[in-house]
Amino acid sequence: MLSKMVHTRNNDILVKISKIISKTKIDPNIVTLSAIIFAAISAYYIIQIKYLYAIFFMALSGIVDIIDGNIARVQNKVTPFGNYLDAMVDKYVEIIIYSGFALAGYAVPAFFAITGSLIISYAKPRLAIVIPADNHDWPAIGERADRFTILIAGLVLSMIYPAIYGYDAISVTLWTVALITNVGAIQRIKYANNLIKTHLSKR
Repeated sequence: MLSKMVHTRNNDILVKISKIISKTKIDPNIVTLSAIIFAAISAYYIIQIKYLYAIFFMALSGIVDIIDGNIARVQNKVTPFGNYLDAMVDKYVEIIIYSGFALAGYAVPAFFAITGSLIISYAKPRLAIVIPADNHDWPAIGERADRFTILIAGLVLSMIYPAIYGYDAISVTLWTVALITNVGAIQRIKYANNLIKTHLSKR
């Protein structure tokens, strides 16, 4: 998955950035929460149709999501609550960004995109309520890094080609995210069903 590739390929760079930020003694949870601010600024610029700024702050929110855990490890402040807060903030970030698209006139595709995104994020924790489950990667598309990459690529494309074969580039981008996330949600539901069947067969 793209998220795994990002963490693997940029690990050294991210660790260096994390060490630099750690010297400020800033609390890792504050770093995590800053993603909400960056997302809100990104959403504002999406509404204002200033996509270059929107991309910058959206990317910042994504970078923060990657390095906050590294900062916690460098400062020896890794906590269960920090892990929990990170996941909750991720949802706020996505909702805020998609709300920006909705307020910019793309309410319908933004609705389906955020719906698929939230269902995907709920698939694994819901399974853990039904049966014992670990946190291994699931074989499905539409992870958070995939979604952010498509959104950023779509914003870049829209600045060059506002329309693709007569269709608004932002609308195409959001519908692409909607398709991928909802297909990914179905994949996760099927995978969860297989895990449940396997678990029951061992009883």
